[in-house]
Amino acid sequence: MFCEQYGDVTVCVRSDVPKRGTVLCATKEGETAAVYMDHCGPTLPDGTDAYMFGNRMIMVTRWREMTEAERAAAANAPLKLVLSPLRFLQGALRVGDFGWSDITFELYHSMRFMNDENRNVESLIFLFCDSLSGEVAAAREVPCPEALGAFLRRANVRSHAAAVLDFSYGAMLTAAQTDPARDFCDILYDKLLQLSEDDRRRFRLLDPDSEAVPQAVRFTVGADNSVTEISQAEE
Repeated sequence: MFCEQYGDVTVCVRSDVPKRGTVLCATKEGETAAVYMDHCGPTLPDGTDAYMFGNRMIMVTRWREMTEAERAAAANAPLKLVLSPLRFLQGALRVGDFGWSDITFELYHSMRFMNDENRNVESLIFLFCDSLSGEVAAAREVPCPEALGAFLRRANVRSHAAAVLDFSYGAMLTAAQTDPARDFCDILYDKLLQLSEDDRRRFRLLDPDSEAVPQAVRFTVGADNSVTEISQAEE
């Protein structure tokens, strides 16, 4: 069963999570809170979800019944990303020769325990999962160059300013305890999706290849999991 350590963040598959069953679980040393990331199940659509946690950007890509070509691309193909620093960060991912896929940010930085705003984001973690079997078919960690790490740190600061949920923690926890279907992460993710809806709609009207993407940061991740060809459009 998948379990990997990324600095002070541990990502493991757990099969015993109440209200969820089998999910990817991220925890951070020194913190009791866990982040749940759905990666398998009969109703989960294909796509990529992102979670800003532990000064890392964790991206979970789900493909149902992965083919050998998809597995090879997940493990070794170039990854192209475009990120737009709107009020809430938006982005798209392209794996090898496959088409662009919008990144849905499930977890923005909105509480102090999630990320350290005084530190750059340290790495990008790409997890490619077969949503039918629950297998993590490929895992890639990409160290952030200083400029990219600083860009993502500023995105964390911006999202925290736009969604200060530190003082809502207790209320959301209580709501989760009385909800028969949703846990704390569900309630938090739903709140963040509501707050970021306008930015998400705005980004998805754009072609990721277009120069119209606001202040687009573009970069490629090579087979050696290093960032190349990084650039940012002018305002």
